[in-house]
Amino acid sequence: MTDDAKIREYLRRKRLELGLTQAEVAERVGYSKTAYCNLETGSTEILNKIFVKLPEALGVSIEELLLGFEPDDPGKNIVEDVRSEYGQKMRMMRDGFQGELSRLNEEIRHLKEQIHDKEETISAQKVHIKDLQKQLKAKK
Repeated sequence: MTDDAKIREYLRRKRLELGLTQAEVAERVGYSKTAYCNLETGSTEILNKIFVKLPEALGVSIEELLLGFEPDDPGKNIVEDVRSEYGQKMRMMRDGFQGELSRLNEEIRHLKEQIHDKEETISAQKVHIKDLQKQLKAKK
């Protein structure tokens, strides 16, 4: 089950546990019943702007919403740990992409040099062919 699917299932379970209807939760987060229903069933992606309202609407912490349970150590900020880890991975990916981009740009520069060299060789060969054709005509 994907993280989104786990969150959706938890939303549904928590809503039912609290005895709330989809319309009531939708009203608490400022969504239409249809929009909230689509969110809970997976027809719509969970958006950041609604995600931050859901814990308050359901009376749970963000950690509980993400994990499906309240962590043993409420002082530990799991969301910040996840955000930090995500940020670190994003920086690593960005640095990797930048390195790859630099490598590819260098490769392009090198290939352009090779093309230029080949064009010069072709041009010299054409001149040589013309000279040979002139010599051949002169011998006839």
